[in-house]
Formats: sequence, structure tokens, C-alpha cells
Amino acid sequence: MDTLAVSLPTARSWETSWLNVEYVIVDEDEVQEDTAEVRHASTPAHVAEHADWIRESTANAVTSGTQLWEERESLFASLQFAPGVEDDLRNLPGVSVPSVRAALLSLNTAAEAWKPGDSEPAWPIKVVPESDTRIKLGLCNFTDTDGEKRLFSLHTRFRPRPGRIHLRVVTEEGRVRIGYIGRKRLEEGVPRSSR
Repeated sequence: MDTLAVSLPTARSWETSWLNVEYVIVDEDEVQEDTAEVRHASTPAHVAEHADWIRESTANAVTSGTQLWEERESLFASLQFAPGVEDDLRNLPGVSVPSVRAALLSLNTAAEAWKPGDSEPAWPIKVVPESDTRIKLGLCNFTDTDGEKRLFSLHTRFRPRPGRIHLRVVTEEGRVRIGYIGRKRLEEGVPRSSR
């Protein structure tokens, strides 16, 4: 079933984060017996061991941008979101949800592992700064959590192209803040090489 087995810590056999189980599947035409190794939790340490899998499984159940926004605190606990991101996610086309969800999970993993003193997180996906041309045109400035416009130059892409997630590293707080999720912002006069 690819779910987490949960037990009360009442016996020695439950003191493990994985269990070997025997199972029986009864179908209309046959009975199938087999064994499997399954994730298990009976202590907080077991839950912590499976935390990434739990988070990813929960995220995979999310099928809309609105759900991503509403579940952000449990799915992306190590990310912060600027005020405009709520509308960005609520208006996200369904076709983009899996790609955005995967990118945000990767960014969250990097933010969670970021250690004070490191210049920025070790990104598990491609995160790059925006071009100077686009920065000068103000295409990467978004309203921050304090109401001020700030540069969110770092970005990662999502499908379908040209989807962008703009972010900034808030070093003094040790946080990663998302400023925009949507199509690549374009204006007239932007050289084709920077598109």
C-alpha cells in the first residue's frame, strides 16, 4: 500500500523504523501471499527518519496550486513566502502543479539543511541568478514580507516553460524566501538573448 505502519511502543518488536510483514491479498479469483518490508513508526525518532518520505507523499496528494498554498506550512516549513505568492499559487495552471511542487520540495530541503555561515544553501536543483538586463529592467523585483520591493534575482524553472520561481536568500535570518511563482516576466524592449 506504500503507507506508513504505526504502532504503539508496547513491545520490543515495534522498536524499529522498518518492519518485515507477511500479507495476504484476497481477490475474486485468487489468494496471494507474500512478505514485504514496510516503513514503520512507533516513536518520534521513527517519524523523523521517514520525514522526507512523509512530506513527499503528502505533497504528491496535492493537485492544485490552492492546495499547495493551504498546505505550505506543513509541506514547505523551511521556506517563507512573499505576499504575492498566494495569488501566484491560487492561479497556477493545473499542468504546472507537479513541477512547482517538486521544485518547492527541493528548495525546502536545501533551506532545511542550510547551515549558518554558508553563503547560500546547497541547491539540489538548478538555481541561478537572473541576467543583468532583466535585473536592470526591474523584472525580478517583488514586494517582500515587509511591504518593500526587493530583488529576487535567484530563480529556478518549472514546466511548462517559461515558468519561474524567483527567490532570495535572507542570510541574516537564515531563510529562503519565495517572491514569485509564474510565467517568466517579459516586457517590450527586452533583448531576445535575455529571454
